[in-house]
Amino acid sequence: MMRSLYSGITGLKNFQVAMDVVGNNISNVNTVGFKASRVNFETMLAQTIKAGRAPQESVGGTNPMQIGLGSQVASIDKIMTQGSFQNTGVKTDLAIQGDGFFIVSDGNAYYYTRAGAFTLDSNGNLIQTSTGYKVQGWTAVQDPETGERYIDTNRPIGDLVISAGMTMPAKKTSNVRFEGNLNSNVGPGSFTITLTDDSGVDHDVRVWFEKTAGDLGTDPFSSSQRYTMRIDVNNDGTADVSGYAVFNEFGRVEEAGIYADSQTITANGSITGSTSLSDGTYQAVVLDNSGNVVYNGTVDVSNGSYTISDPNIVGGNDYTVMLNSDYQTVTANTDSSLSGTTTLSDGNYNATVLDSSGNVIYSGTVDVSGGNFTISDSDITSGNDYTVILYSESQTTTANGIIEGTTTLSDGNYQVIVRDSSGNEVYNGTTTVSNGSFTISDSDITSGNDYTVTFLSSSLTIAPGAELVIPTSGEPRFYEADNPTNFVQVDYTSPRYTTAVQVYDSLGNEYTVYYEFIRLGNTTIGSESFKNAWIWRAYTASGEPVTLVDENGSTGVGGNNYIAGLVEFDESGRPVQYRGLYYDSGSSSYALSSDELRTIQFDTGQNGDGVVTITADLSGITQFSGDSTVNIPWQDGNPMGVLESFAINEQGEIIGTFSNGLTDVLGQIALAVFNNPAGLMEVGNSLYAVSSNSGVPKIGAPGSGGRGTLIPGALEMSNVDLAEEFTKMIVAQRGFQANARVITTADQILNELVNIKR
Repeated sequence: MMRSLYSGITGLKNFQVAMDVVGNNISNVNTVGFKASRVNFETMLAQTIKAGRAPQESVGGTNPMQIGLGSQVASIDKIMTQGSFQNTGVKTDLAIQGDGFFIVSDGNAYYYTRAGAFTLDSNGNLIQTSTGYKVQGWTAVQDPETGERYIDTNRPIGDLVISAGMTMPAKKTSNVRFEGNLNSNVGPGSFTITLTDDSGVDHDVRVWFEKTAGDLGTDPFSSSQRYTMRIDVNNDGTADVSGYAVFNEFGRVEEAGIYADSQTITANGSITGSTSLSDGTYQAVVLDNSGNVVYNGTVDVSNGSYTISDPNIVGGNDYTVMLNSDYQTVTANTDSSLSGTTTLSDGNYNATVLDSSGNVIYSGTVDVSGGNFTISDSDITSGNDYTVILYSESQTTTANGIIEGTTTLSDGNYQVIVRDSSGNEVYNGTTTVSNGSFTISDSDITSGNDYTVTFLSSSLTIAPGAELVIPTSGEPRFYEADNPTNFVQVDYTSPRYTTAVQVYDSLGNEYTVYYEFIRLGNTTIGSESFKNAWIWRAYTASGEPVTLVDENGSTGVGGNNYIAGLVEFDESGRPVQYRGLYYDSGSSSYALSSDELRTIQFDTGQNGDGVVTITADLSGITQFSGDSTVNIPWQDGNPMGVLESFAINEQGEIIGTFSNGLTDVLGQIALAVFNNPAGLMEVGNSLYAVSSNSGVPKIGAPGSGGRGTLIPGALEMSNVDLAEEFTKMIVAQRGFQANARVITTADQILNELVNIKR
């Protein structure tokens, strides 16, 4: 038989295989994630007719003579090139751009696929649509303390479950972040006004306003803000005269004045009262609440009124005043009685007996006859000394402090401010100057203390005929006294700015917290000076008391609670320090903490939760001349939320959107790569299984370790090229025809051989 018959047969078989592969490729031209195959041929055994001969001295070498016995299939290879993408809009459809395979499981084994047509089953499992096999990945782990979810790709992969009832737990707000600008050009503006005196000389008077610690008052956040007014009359850049002005929230003046005269005076105490005694001079004894005698002297009664002044009398304290009195020390008789003489007229008098400790042991009446009196009582011990006070009338009166002084100001009524040694205002009212003397009486004035008394004026004379009038109420209009048409109205921009943020307690209850800022500007607090300072406080819309807390967890200094936080900005408009402002009761003045303060606390116990502590990041605030735009774009708390929808990103992360408006990661899809992906074994349903030549799967997150990224809402199409497959089909057809022709030709030759016998 001719060898060509068998060679043709092998060719027919091989091209049949090639057609099978082409047919399979074409049949899967629309199969999602399908990878085309190709056939490679190789020669079979060859029959050697003559072996080759090596060259010799006289003749050359000859090649071997061999006849091949046909062909055979060398390999059928998978072509693992990238397929095109088809957008579907289905959120669970996924395509891999790059290397890698999705991992699915039937509960017993893992399978691998490029077909990303997935969906959710009734239990919320992410599954392969055709088989129901569960897609593998990592489920987000929830921190039991913070409630935050995170992906740990070091954990084993497992089923991905997206439950419709999934919730995001409520989280307490612990941090907020500020951004934006605080306007540096707020408060009353400075100005210059030109005044003309009687000689026709012009005087440029410059007026500006500052905020001092004394201007903070009892409430630094009051709707009415006080400023120290500085006036430069010499045009030399320094203040020659000072005053003050109080602006309401609309920029109108509530009160103002120029400091016309100022002096320091030591106060006395005074008691003012009325009596039924006739006008005249009487002996008076004054006792404090402990029964101590603080005054023993005379007092004048005029028109039924009297005044007692003495350094030992303290304003605000209560005292017992005994008029028409006699005050003496008497030694008790052996019969436990007290006998003595007095200059008082005969008659019946009130009597008070004090022991050596000031305790009242007798209070009643006694008869004076011939200048003698006797008091008997069982509490009187013979031989002891007692203080006996006889008096016609007694009353308890609250004392005032009194300041008496002289001034060069003309007689008349003046507005006056009295400040203590710490600069705190203790009196703001009127006093009358008569013959250069004045008296100020008030319960807040303490005898023996030094006070600064400042007389106020509503105008300032620069030169004869050049007088500046300041507004004391209404519009902030400064004008020339003899030419009211020459005026300047102060531009006033509120120094207050408020922003708000929604925060949450651990149960998800919502609170609106307002942060209020007020610019101090160029100011001095204690011994520290600031050029660009703001104070801030926080309060809730629902009224929970808010406490300020420094970095050490303290709510104040030395028993004094923080009133506000202070932020200082440098000349480039950036915050440089955050301090706590408090009122030092010891020095009766405002002071600053040495510790940083950026934290607030408030108790939400009435809603079933505890204390909410919030620390503010103020580093994002600037201070430039421009609109105030400070806001709080971020806080780390949230209410409880229910899962409403989800999406899958390029890294395979499943991102859930919850009813509270927040998103959170629910899980992440895993991908596997192989050293030889073409070595995987097809098991049907567009699935592959590991073979001995594919290598072990290397599992990780999309976009890492050489793994491709995902395209959500798309599917990877088959990589079959129809033009190429049709060309292969033609080649296979022609190859089959040619091999068939070899067989028929060999048959004809054999037939001719048989016919030779005929």
